[in-house]
Amino acid sequence: MQRGDFVKISIIGIGGVGGYLAGYLKKYESGNLTLIARKDHKKALIEQGLYVESDALGTLHLQLPVVEDASQLPAQDVIFICVKADQLTEALGNIKPIVTDGTILVPIMNGAEHKTWLRRILPVGRIVDTALYINSEMDEHYGIHERGKVVRLYIGGDDEEAVTAVHNLFIHPGFRCYETLDIRLETWEKYIFNCALNLITAYYGKPLGSVLAEPESKNLIQGLLAESAAVAGAMGVILPNDLKRAHFERITQKEDRMETTSLSRDIVLGRAGELELFSGFLIDMAKKYAVPVPVTKKIDEAIRQRLETVQKEKTR
Repeated sequence: MQRGDFVKISIIGIGGVGGYLAGYLKKYESGNLTLIARKDHKKALIEQGLYVESDALGTLHLQLPVVEDASQLPAQDVIFICVKADQLTEALGNIKPIVTDGTILVPIMNGAEHKTWLRRILPVGRIVDTALYINSEMDEHYGIHERGKVVRLYIGGDDEEAVTAVHNLFIHPGFRCYETLDIRLETWEKYIFNCALNLITAYYGKPLGSVLAEPESKNLIQGLLAESAAVAGAMGVILPNDLKRAHFERITQKEDRMETTSLSRDIVLGRAGELELFSGFLIDMAKKYAVPVPVTKKIDEAIRQRLETVQKEKTR
């Protein structure tokens, strides 16, 4: 399958990642691109268009077809799935009517073991897994802001033809796309880092600089990294020997000391966000593979207690 064979492409989840992807595909690729968005977001995209301000792409203002109910569309050639984990079940149910045996499904989202998550709802479709490194976010008016000239995307999977076809979409400025023989390793490397960073900031409920000033924080970070790496190893993922040290240094030496994470911000707002994706998933897998994860359990319990408190306060 060549790039020109893609007639119908859709993206579900038009946040920082999906919105940037829409801008890239519209700028460089031909074909029929449709956005799938919900309620107010759909209305804004129809009425205002999609604004993308990007170091890699420039400034774009795009008018693209938008639907909320994916069943309004014909079967798609490629679907990019860019939703948060807590929206995944609903999103997959939405796109199910437009997925055929030949549809290429490309999850671009946090977490690991994406194929397992997708197959719970979508028994058909050709899955190309990914690990994306990007600094992009959506503002309160649904505008997309991407920072940095380099966006890195690692892709892989068992379907070599589908992997190559997706790779061919990302040959223009705005992406550096790499086919990898072990995409599971790439997704777990990213997951282990994101899991530790999101959980530690949500646990303390503070920016990273303030977190690192806490006496116990660095020991907790090391514990989170060690436990998630142990779970990955029990699941058959062969990680680099220096991964835990490298991730620890990346977290503790970050220049932006005011950095927060999406999970930390969600908890403050009384939303679970991707808590199940991070500690929930890890604890489930640890139980399945008999791996002790006391630090992760401690932090998970504390975050859930804080979330419950916030939710109760909001209902008063």
